[in-house]
Amino acid sequence: MSMQDELNTFARGILDSDNSCLPARVVKVNDDGSVNVVAIRNDEIPDCVITVPVLRPETQRAYIMLKIKEGDRGVVKFCDKSIESYRLTGSEEYNGDDRQHSISDGVFQLGFLPDNEKFVFPDGEIVIGLKNNTFTLSVNENGSLTIGASAVTINSDVTINGTLTATTDVIGGGISLKNHVHSGVTGGSSNTGKPQ
Repeated sequence: MSMQDELNTFARGILDSDNSCLPARVVKVNDDGSVNVVAIRNDEIPDCVITVPVLRPETQRAYIMLKIKEGDRGVVKFCDKSIESYRLTGSEEYNGDDRQHSISDGVFQLGFLPDNEKFVFPDGEIVIGLKNNTFTLSVNENGSLTIGASAVTINSDVTINGTLTATTDVIGGGISLKNHVHSGVTGGSSNTGKPQ
């Protein structure tokens, strides 16, 4: 083998071991919130299954949660340095591990689908929904909010500083606003009984 061949082999070995970012598919969701994913390599090395934590839109104060199931797709990203201590304890100190782009330091991020699986999103500035169209929450550029759902339950007091419009009916305390009657109605009297 020539010196050039040896250099090429050496360089190829470095490239093959230097992971950065790969498409991935979830094959199992674990009880601890991590996922087992198939990292799709697109080369002669067989695709491998690895267990990784999930990157989610989350701060110390708020979150957006999308439930992950087997078959969901995204990308697995490999961090520049070891993240083992950070994952386990939140430590930001040097942990003495100089590995780089290791398969052990991967994280999964949802949402990278092949074109044949892509969803055609509805119009709106912000839209949250289910792809089976049973629920949508949409905000347009003027700030108007539209909710499409089979039912909406609000477990809170509600204050409305504007007009409330209902096209079918409003029911309060089991009494229909549209079809209720009052007792004690007499000609010219302004006093009536409670609606029923």
